[in-house]
Amino acid sequence: MHRYELLPAFTFHNKKHRPMTYLPDFVGNGFIIECKGFPNEAWPLREKLFNYYLYLHEPKTAFYVVHT
Repeated sequence: MHRYELLPAFTFHNKKHRPMTYLPDFVGNGFIIECKGFPNEAWPLREKLFNYYLYLHEPKTAFYVVHT
């Protein structure tokens, strides 16, 4: 329900690139929770970009990653 746009869509050398978005598992008042089983190779980069997004736009929001 809460989709965050980490990088907007853009065109480079006549090639269109889709936006990079992130959809967390749970979003509450002042916190976001992500439940991870086996993270794929893209997860560390997406996590870093999401932390940067929170740093810029929602600095008082806590971000928790729960591993199983």
